[in-house]
Amino acid sequence: MLQTSRLGLAFTGLVCSALPLAAQSTTPFAVGERWGAQATSQDAWLPHSVSFGASGELVWSATQGAHARLLLFDSAPLDATAARRASVDLPAAQGVLAVAAGRDAQALFALSQYPGPSPAQRWTQVARYDALSADPTQPVWTRTLPLAANGAARVLCARSSAQVLAALYDQGSQVLALEWLSAADGSVVSSATTISGVLRPLVASRELERVAFVAGAQALVVARGGGLEHVEDLAAPTHAFALSGEGARLAVGDGARVRVLARGAGGWSALREFDGAANEVATRLALSDDGLTLAIGWWDAHDVRRVRFELWRTDELGPRYSRQLTGASASLQNFPESVLLTPDGRRAAFGAWGSGDSAPEAFLVDAASGLELLALDLAGSVRTAALDESGTRLALGVKHGHANLLGATGGLRLFDSGERDLQLLSSAVLGANVHVAARRSGARRVYLIGGPLAARATPFGSAAGGLWIVRQFAQIWSRAADPSGRADFALPVPALGFPSDFALQAYFRGGGAAAFSTSLAQPVVR
Repeated sequence: MLQTSRLGLAFTGLVCSALPLAAQSTTPFAVGERWGAQATSQDAWLPHSVSFGASGELVWSATQGAHARLLLFDSAPLDATAARRASVDLPAAQGVLAVAAGRDAQALFALSQYPGPSPAQRWTQVARYDALSADPTQPVWTRTLPLAANGAARVLCARSSAQVLAALYDQGSQVLALEWLSAADGSVVSSATTISGVLRPLVASRELERVAFVAGAQALVVARGGGLEHVEDLAAPTHAFALSGEGARLAVGDGARVRVLARGAGGWSALREFDGAANEVATRLALSDDGLTLAIGWWDAHDVRRVRFELWRTDELGPRYSRQLTGASASLQNFPESVLLTPDGRRAAFGAWGSGDSAPEAFLVDAASGLELLALDLAGSVRTAALDESGTRLALGVKHGHANLLGATGGLRLFDSGERDLQLLSSAVLGANVHVAARRSGARRVYLIGGPLAARATPFGSAAGGLWIVRQFAQIWSRAADPSGRADFALPVPALGFPSDFALQAYFRGGGAAAFSTSLAQPVVR
């Protein structure tokens, strides 16, 4: 048994032995696809919505086919069969189906619709699921929204998992209803209704304090509970719309330009404009939490095969990144389907329909360097996408074949940038071991530290980075690294499972200065 003094750190936790682990056939530290779950002709479905949950450790998705279905996966395993942890069939659901998730593994939300009081109306239900429950296929609670509707519906989750927002538009009455619900029990925290045009995009600040949406040809911003803060007429309805996580900046696509507005003491005012090229229309937007990073998807309305993606700092004169996709004259229509940013603006992800050729349909981009970390030819069209907060994992819902061609099958695919220096290799299952690997070039010994996640990192001496584990409750496992600087661990899952705040971090010794891993892992027990 190792002594804590070997770490050179003031840990008071227990140092434990670790079981050896056989080498993996596929390295988790390589860039590329981690797993894929594909529909078949016998089980035909198309992905409709996808979200990361539990700080990126879960992939929560909604699919549509012969009947609606919710699918829950672990991000960790290297194949979809091992990753899949729950499937929820909703055979009676019709119309809109969407998902949202927070940082808590117990905060998985789904919005589904069911036949309503008339053939032209549907009832809309919001449900919460819990990945840690004995049966995660059963909802913790459900709420049926009071408005029977025939129109768009949206669901958003606060990043902290505290609340969920449901929005529902009825085209017949032109009523838009908003409900802020408690994540704990589904009770209504606040609500608002208004007469509006057709609901298009709806976005919110990170804790849902401020909501912005496009209704008809107007952009509106409301505070929680419905207090109207801003109304702006647009030249035409748009789906290019984004609100910063802090709720202080708004980006609006208005034809061939994108306008960024800032909230001040006197209300919302124009900050900057970004112009597209000739014939281009802004179709998708994303803003970072601070509103300083802007991602844009442009589409050429005359040459429908041409798409352009851009990444800007709003205080700089030129883009950090620009990528144009142009199909051959006989190719299919391309279109920007997804534009995403991490909250800190460090990473952007873009997804398109593609032109039915060998050109990429999806990209993961580093904002600082403007480099593409992933450029993916998917042999199909992106329908939905999610980017985890670290910017190292990209979940894509893909149609098999092009969006404009007939087809009823698709798949969910999880990609990894290969940058994480600590990776879970398996799901955390009661009665089994969870497999973990850590790697840093030059490391000779690796310490795996587990315990409650701290609110902030604690520095230690000259070690690079800091400790994110509450050290007085930390457990430590140690193994010698292989020549690549990698060490593998197999940790027994406690009989009662890991606590909900349990996290893992690596500490590397040798090959120069000591360092903590920049990545954390938070196994979600099943």
